[in-house]
Amino acid sequence: MVALNGLYRQRVGGYCHSGVHRWMMFAGCMTVALFLLACVPSAIAPAHGPSREEPTAIERRVLDMVNRHRSLMNLTPLTSHKLLVKEARQHSVAMARGRVPLGHHGFEERRHSIARSIPFRAAAENVGYVRGYANPAEYAVDQWLKSPGHARNIRGSYVLTGIGVAKDKAGGLYVTQIFWQPGTQPDSIRSAR
Repeated sequence: MVALNGLYRQRVGGYCHSGVHRWMMFAGCMTVALFLLACVPSAIAPAHGPSREEPTAIERRVLDMVNRHRSLMNLTPLTSHKLLVKEARQHSVAMARGRVPLGHHGFEERRHSIARSIPFRAAAENVGYVRGYANPAEYAVDQWLKSPGHARNIRGSYVLTGIGVAKDKAGGLYVTQIFWQPGTQPDSIRSAR
């Protein structure tokens, strides 16, 4: 309070000497501080730290962020499809449990499994690992957009998607996003490298 009053006195020429004025100055400063905290929580929140979000909430946030980016590029939003979500989650769980390494291992099998129900013209997959970030969805999408192959998948002419997130024992998150363009003749099959 001394520092606040000292700053106040310096600005108004030593006007503030009574307890009432000091209280008003303190209350005014606290009001401004609380307002600033309410307006800019992201500037104060730590950039790193474990996420407390559930995997399904992270999946929704990844989809929201990807679709927000696609809308900025004048692309149609992707629609989440339960079969693609199931395959993406299974792959993320397999990576989190150490059954397969981080990557696209088994993409061909996932593609064939989905194609039995939804024929396709094009398919692609993005995979990532996030650990120690308070906002893992934002970090994963940001990193994908910095990678030409991953960004090409995000901006591709796909209409369906499935996102799966799984947590490993160390608290890290494996994220898989499958992209799907329904159709009858395969045009392309792409895994981001």
